[in-house]
Amino acid sequence: MVSAPRSRSTLVLFAFLTAVTVLAPHYAAALPPGIYSLGGEYDARRPGVRRDRIRSLANDGEWVSLGVFREPLELLYTDGRRELAGTGGFDTGQPPEFDLTMDVFGIADEGTTRVGTQRWIDPDGGGRGHVDVIQPAVGPAVVIDQTVSERDQVSSNGDFVLGQRLSLTPPGTPFFALPTNPTVWNRHSGWVDYDTPSGRSWVDPMFIADDGTVVGTTVTLNAPPFEPVVLEGVVVWSPDGSARELGPLTLDDGSSWTPNAPRAISRDGRHIVAGYEVGGMGVIGPDDSVWRLNLGGTTDPAGEVIFEANAISGDGSIVVGRSGSTAGCSFGPVVVCRASVWTRNEGRFDFETYLRLAGLDPTGWDFDSVADVSHDGRIFVGYGQYEDGEDYLFYAVIPEPSTALLLGLGLAALPSSRRRSA
Repeated sequence: MVSAPRSRSTLVLFAFLTAVTVLAPHYAAALPPGIYSLGGEYDARRPGVRRDRIRSLANDGEWVSLGVFREPLELLYTDGRRELAGTGGFDTGQPPEFDLTMDVFGIADEGTTRVGTQRWIDPDGGGRGHVDVIQPAVGPAVVIDQTVSERDQVSSNGDFVLGQRLSLTPPGTPFFALPTNPTVWNRHSGWVDYDTPSGRSWVDPMFIADDGTVVGTTVTLNAPPFEPVVLEGVVVWSPDGSARELGPLTLDDGSSWTPNAPRAISRDGRHIVAGYEVGGMGVIGPDDSVWRLNLGGTTDPAGEVIFEANAISGDGSIVVGRSGSTAGCSFGPVVVCRASVWTRNEGRFDFETYLRLAGLDPTGWDFDSVADVSHDGRIFVGYGQYEDGEDYLFYAVIPEPSTALLLGLGLAALPSSRRRSA
């Protein structure tokens, strides 16, 4: 089938959308450009019982890690193979005759550094045991201090592992162990405690970048029954461990916005996605500039109110997730949302439209949500259905532009496209 010629404005738009792939670090995709099904056990009509929940995408696109919180991760390869992420290669100094297993709860996108629990059984009747460890790319496993909790976040390059220090709730309130500050394992210097923000008792560190930057949120005890509720500001910890709270930030229309609920941090640590689906979500840049995703919850030209972000590209220029017209998109019993992509230059797009602009044909696919994007912005993974009505995990690779020079010539020769409000 011969495709119709692209219009001049479409060429400009595609150049804007793909320019970042020239400037960003390049990772060879495991598959050529196209849209693929990875199979998977997934039911879009019952989002609460998805067995295969996408956690991350490998740098080279070779595998997708699957697993829900606190369950051992599986790796799903592009050739359909599946294996537990803890298969082999973990040196914790146990005798070689021991029956060893490893449950992995966190894995770096580079694939070697992993965090989990090493378990063993003495075949001679000496009992069994376990220890929580970090298996770095090089060298023996590192035993994790039991005072460190929630240590399943690993930086993409494998240099850092994010954990938390805990403290107990005050006397007379229900018993909770709440996080007070991040503690970060650095492959060069071991564990380092980051600061607790001034005037705060509890914080929840959530994501870590390749330079050791951490983003999280403040935690407060709600009124009786004193349940911990995460609903305050965004905290950013620099690689030196110092902390600062963000906001209120000034928007381009002069209004202010106090960000909350961090969703992702870019690999370079310079861009943060924060906010709620309803009420405002944005991308915060290194100078506290803000790109709007759906701030204020107002309806954009596509008729959408909600945008739920799942991941961000390595340089912060692409955000992926899903969008819809009601809160049911995220929390209701019926999925009424569709996969979406936001780009810094052109705003937000339905994922199907985005793929067509990039030169792919998504005919037959119905995309529910984009779960992750590669650091160079070329590979997308998520959930959807094909024309047979079955639910699948999809894997999409967009074509790579030839050279930055050709893009520059195209932009210079063609008129500016209309910018979408996001």
